[in-house]
Amino acid sequence: MLLTLGVGLAAVNTGNNLLYLLLGLLLSLLLVSSAISETTLAGLRVERRLPRRAFAGRPFFVELIVHNDKRRRPAWALEMEDVAADGPAPHHAFVVRVDARARVVAGYHRVAARRGWLAFHAVRVRTRFPFGLVQKERVVECPDRLLVYPAPEPALPGRPDEGCHAEALEPVAGDGRAMPSGWLRDYRRGDPARDIHWRRTAAVGHVVVHERDRGDGRVVTLRLDEVRPSGADADWDRAFERAIARAAGAAAELLAKGHGVRVVGRYTASPVVPGGASPEPIWRWLALVEPVAHDEPPAPAARGDAQTGAR
Repeated sequence: MLLTLGVGLAAVNTGNNLLYLLLGLLLSLLLVSSAISETTLAGLRVERRLPRRAFAGRPFFVELIVHNDKRRRPAWALEMEDVAADGPAPHHAFVVRVDARARVVAGYHRVAARRGWLAFHAVRVRTRFPFGLVQKERVVECPDRLLVYPAPEPALPGRPDEGCHAEALEPVAGDGRAMPSGWLRDYRRGDPARDIHWRRTAAVGHVVVHERDRGDGRVVTLRLDEVRPSGADADWDRAFERAIARAAGAAAELLAKGHGVRVVGRYTASPVVPGGASPEPIWRWLALVEPVAHDEPPAPAARGDAQTGAR
């Protein structure tokens, strides 16, 4: 641009035909570059593919699928910037070429700063093809959201954390029964009567019982105090997030050992997860739990919460 401006000023001042010819050449390059860049961005669609799991503070991979709906012309040198609620992505995805009526998958790594829902808004597609003189940009609306789990940390029972979260990882044995695994089997001698599935028994004509998971049969309760005291500062918030991360790690460890697990707060409780199952129901609950003001009245417990409360 500076070179074109300088040649233009020199041509006007001197009246030299060669300088006018050179000025026309430079202006035509700018016009051609702008037109080709605009044509490259036409007919493009972007689809986002999010990972199945994502943890706060840990990198996860996001795929961007570029569709070129043009009939004949390929798209060249596409740079894609994904924009979410926490700002644009630190790394951009780049595609060299997308043929006509084709698609190309690219991706980038992202790190979510905190747990909870991460909302994605749009994807900015840029190109400087062919000469790099003009950059054209197009914003493709692509709304989506991803639930970011707290990053599980190793549990440290007996070691108090800062603030009021020392009891967050204190296990409390439940009623001593193993949790149902969801499978049914024929009755065997010694099976307790309380495990009989009466509806299925009446349907098949013989006694059917719940198959229970292996392990010592304990239901371990992890207590989490989500009440934020008056005058709490940023140190309390950091301690609360550490307690949630440690609760996520403790739940995964206990489930792997065959224990049933639940997390109980003052106002709400997580689902009861049987031993050996995936900790995702508890991780999901921990990802969405938020501090409650100390003077806020307790929310009415749901029907399921009353059954999974601490004993």
